[in-house]
Amino acid sequence: MVGIVMAKNMTIIDSREKSEYDQGHIPNAINVPFSSLFDPKSNLLKSDLELLDMMNIKNIDLRKPIVTYCLKNPRGSVLMFVLDSLGADQVSLYVGSWNEWSKRIKEIDSA
Repeated sequence: MVGIVMAKNMTIIDSREKSEYDQGHIPNAINVPFSSLFDPKSNLLKSDLELLDMMNIKNIDLRKPIVTYCLKNPRGSVLMFVLDSLGADQVSLYVGSWNEWSKRIKEIDSA
């Protein structure tokens, strides 16, 4: 993941809620909160049109490689599914998630 962050050749999307994102995130990650994917009245996924609008507003290009993550990955997996269903060309999941990244950063900072 460090290589991806340094290369800046993939869009990194953090699916944690804004309050979690604000406490720390992978550099250059765009926040798309898990809860924002769902209609608050029906609790179902928003329409493709609404989801595409959300991605456009956040300048997420579905033609470019994307990697998603959250704390331990259930939310990142759902976002990966959503992006794939919207036609994203290449979507992957950072399996280590924020849980791994935050520990690595602490190790680097304390070294």
